Amino acid sequence: MSEFSERVKHLLQSVEAGSEPTKVEAPKAKGSAGLSWTPGIVFDGKHGELSTKAKSEPVGNWDAELAEWGFDPKVYEVVEPVRVSTWQTYDERQLWAYKAQIRTRSGVTQTELEALTAPVKSDRRKPRERPTGAYTLVVPLGDWQIGKSDGDGLEGTVTRIQQSFEAIVDRVKFLRSCGYEIGGLLIASLGDLGEGCQGHYEQQTFNVTLDRRDQNKVVRRLARNCVMKLATEFDRVTVAAVAGNHGENRRNGKSFTSNNDNDDVSIWESVAETLSVRPELYGHIKWLLPTEELSVSVQIGNKVVGLAHGHQARSGDIGRWWEGQSLSNRPVASADLLLTGHFHHFRCIEVAKGKWHLQVPAMDGGSLWFEESAGRGSTQGQVTFLMSDAGWSELKIV
Repeated sequence: MSEFSERVKHLLQSVEAGSEPTKVEAPKAKGSAGLSWTPGIVFDGKHGELSTKAKSEPVGNWDAELAEWGFDPKVYEVVEPVRVSTWQTYDERQLWAYKAQIRTRSGVTQTELEALTAPVKSDRRKPRERPTGAYTLVVPLGDWQIGKSDGDGLEGTVTRIQQSFEAIVDRVKFLRSCGYEIGGLLIASLGDLGEGCQGHYEQQTFNVTLDRRDQNKVVRRLARNCVMKLATEFDRVTVAAVAGNHGENRRNGKSFTSNNDNDDVSIWESVAETLSVRPELYGHIKWLLPTEELSVSVQIGNKVVGLAHGHQARSGDIGRWWEGQSLSNRPVASADLLLTGHFHHFRCIEVAKGKWHLQVPAMDGGSLWFEESAGRGSTQGQVTFLMSDAGWSELKIV
């Protein structure tokens, strides 16, 4: 990873400074790579290829197959689709043989969990009385798309995100100096925090700078740092997240598992688990992490803030989509303010009396394809604003 700056290298380390994780040794490869279909496994510690022996029954459980070759299914997984050959023998027996790509799982291993937890455990801050007040600071996080190479790429995106955390702290200090009593914080994660590796556009796999595991690793650590930076400065804290399209598990351009199987939400589960080791600092945080739902709502005083990524609005008309949600009494039906991302540019509009839609800009380096095809781009930025019984106010892009 010598091509990255120290800022990015720190986020990509398998082990962050100060942590001593459990070692997970990769099994030694078996078999030979000399022939095109020699049974065995060739593995470089992160990715590899498994070639099975001829089998009298189709493989129905890849975990069992991995375990047979000495790979712990909790650490390693088979990547779909799998190549298969089947034929009949002279005595009319049907046989099957498989060739599959394997990799370390994209979820949080014990090693990564310990690495995530180390900075939390080593945080020397002591519990103190947290500021109270009727106002709530809302911080919508959207479209980081970590791993995307366009524009200033990973370096630029990480730099913007980290600088935005400092700018949010400065913004809170300024607002409090102006007399606003801010006791609440809503971190609203709107999805597409990672770029993904395939299934969204033709050149995606070629263009990404990080694989899925490293994308999720960087996002988890940035998300953790965001909460650690802000949560202790407020008496009431809610972290809410919704799934984006880039967080989906895709095959052939389509999500093929479930709404629940989405990196944009699972990342925050890891952060919640990580911070649970310091309840005296982070035990006051409420986590709103849906399973199948693609939108959620948060009550702030007498107002309701709705969250959705925005990809659900097939035509791009969020107002019409919101109307439909209201007819079927979906989670955002009663929202006074709807937060979305997805379209990468800032937009704030009153779609009906007392009903506001706020679309946040992206933090990635832009889209060369969109700029070439549409002739325009958008400005990155982190939105912040206050919410109270009177509605939203003091909106600023930091």
